Amino acid sequence: MAKQIYEFGPFKVVPVSRAVWRNDVQISLSGREFSTLWALVRRYGNPVDQDVLVKEVWGNTAVTGSNLRHQVAALRRKLGKDHNGN
Repeated sequence: MAKQIYEFGPFKVVPVSRAVWRNDVQISLSGREFSTLWALVRRYGNPVDQDVLVKEVWGNTAVTGSNLRHQVAALRRKLGKDHNGN
């Protein structure tokens, strides 16, 4: 079975190993950060309802929209710039 790799810009997402790479550098993401990114990558090109995203990432745990905003902000920080500031 071929390993699925999803690429966008300088990034590669390998869902089976829950790994994210920028060029040749692996980016460390928490479990929820990865789950949030993976949910968005799988739905590329389609709008994602906040309630659907929260349910997928947190399951039946009661959370607020601020939890999701926190995860997205953390992803933006981690994916936003490489070690060269680019």
